Amino acid sequence: MSKYKNIKTVIHGHKFDSRKEALRYSELQILQLAGEISDLELQPRFKIVPAVVWNKKLPARFYVADFKYKQNGKEIVEDVKSEITLKNAVYTLKRQLFLLKYGEKYTFLES
Repeated sequence: MSKYKNIKTVIHGHKFDSRKEALRYSELQILQLAGEISDLELQPRFKIVPAVVWNKKLPARFYVADFKYKQNGKEIVEDVKSEITLKNAVYTLKRQLFLLKYGEKYTFLES
């Protein structure tokens, strides 16, 4: 059993951290087939902090969302999170850094 009681799920060869995320992927695939969305991408990475040297080299930090796609001319970044994760300090900090850097370019959704 995982820390957040999620159940890892595989759909079409893609591994998802939860059934909720896998279900959302299935919904997005249907929307893409129907022409409602396009350019569906899994696990897009966004650099939120560059690498720095401070006594030693500290690596760049990334925010990894669950999905990225286009809908009605807008670029959407979407994360599927549990109520517990939405309150997690590391997640909320990464989300805030993502919004600070990319908030004007992307529409951000949490589900």
